[in-house]
Amino acid sequence: MTLTRESKSPRTTKSQNDTVIGPSVFRYNYLTPYDEAFHGWLGREAHVIDTSALTPGRAASEVVNSLSAA
Repeated sequence: MTLTRESKSPRTTKSQNDTVIGPSVFRYNYLTPYDEAFHGWLGREAHVIDTSALTPGRAASEVVNSLSAA
């Protein structure tokens, strides 16, 4: 889903220090391709919503609000 853009890049430490589900080799292996996409087409087209501190309901509200504002 494309919303808007934010200039943050994926963080290696976040996937390796995940206190909820633990480190993930799978996620870590995809950081480079995701970072490359983010600095290309994905960064131009996407809007990042940081849901790390949101409840599922609040995250859904943020998505709806972003879509309504577009």
